[in-house]
Amino acid sequence: MPRGLPDFKFVVAGVDELLEKEDFGERTRMLVKALDKSALAAPLLVIFRPRIFWKRLLAKDDGFPFEIIKRGISYTLYRKTDSLYYLTTHVFLPQSIPIVWRLGQVLLGRAINQGILSHIQKRFNLWYANPRISTIIAQLGWSRLFFDCIDNQVLHPQKSRYSIGIGAEYDWAAKFANRLVIAAESQRGIFPGRDCYMLQNGIDEIFFKNQKAADLGSGRPVIGYAGSLQDRIDIGIVETLALGLPNVDIVFVGPFLNKEHFKPLFNYPNIKFIGRKPFQEIPSYLAAFDIGIVPHVVNEFTDSMNPLKIYEYLAAGLNVVSTRIAGSEDFSNYIDICDDGESFLEAVRSRLAVKRESADLRRESRRHSWESRIRGLVQDLRLVDIDVQGKE
Repeated sequence: MPRGLPDFKFVVAGVDELLEKEDFGERTRMLVKALDKSALAAPLLVIFRPRIFWKRLLAKDDGFPFEIIKRGISYTLYRKTDSLYYLTTHVFLPQSIPIVWRLGQVLLGRAINQGILSHIQKRFNLWYANPRISTIIAQLGWSRLFFDCIDNQVLHPQKSRYSIGIGAEYDWAAKFANRLVIAAESQRGIFPGRDCYMLQNGIDEIFFKNQKAADLGSGRPVIGYAGSLQDRIDIGIVETLALGLPNVDIVFVGPFLNKEHFKPLFNYPNIKFIGRKPFQEIPSYLAAFDIGIVPHVVNEFTDSMNPLKIYEYLAAGLNVVSTRIAGSEDFSNYIDICDDGESFLEAVRSRLAVKRESADLRRESRRHSWESRIRGLVQDLRLVDIDVQGKE
């Protein structure tokens, strides 16, 4: 065995390196955090999604401030703790030419397998959630393979130019993964003929802790949204709120993924964009909200998602007003669900006047912690059992 390389029991691939460094609350990162805390999958290796080499150089990115165990031409292995290791990766070929990008992934996967994983005698189980790295996954010597769909990326408005390729990657996962994991019922249609395990989103423990509210400055009531700002936000509903509640601030906490989509909102004096904040600070912003809103467009894409924001809002003890997105009906006794802008406005007005008890909302949210999700996942799928054979 190469010196310093452990027998990894479990590998999670495809985590976004930049989101890790910014401590962003993404589903696969939360899974890693819960698995590491449980120690059930130790030693655990996280393989980060490849970055383009020249972009890494231009960013003067030195990786992570942890002990370096091994370097290769296309990867660096770090020991974060005795139970958790990070593998940063990069490719030298551009993504704009599919066949060239695919070749780069083949070479990277083979380098990882030969340099990091080939010594593991008992093999390992591998979990991945990004369909666009399946060419890398195919080169690795896993014993059992788990694919977490998360949402239907074929329908993602910002990934439309890759939709044919993503569809092919889903077909690959359906063919080779031992278990397929989904977050919403509609995702079963992506994998006809295969049994899928439902893993709804969970809540990180940080949202259960009492937080000092962030200072948003105005002293007025605040209705807020925390998350990435993209096309799924229904601009018409937000404008209805801004016009109907001129003495209430509407606050968005999160990065723009499509700033152009939000231009109609920039001239409203009671709409504020706070920008991206570290994950550890998000609960303090939720503590400053009077109501958490989920004004998502209801369409085929959002129907393939599971509403993480609802979980986090409830954990913060927030009253929640949402459109009728997939998964919202599961919380119908605890949130207000609306079908259009006017009903959304009326629900917000009602909850500003008379709120549900925060203690009841927090109590409900406790059932959905990532820790409880992981306990069920490990048991139901025999997640860390290497000797299970065949597709399930």
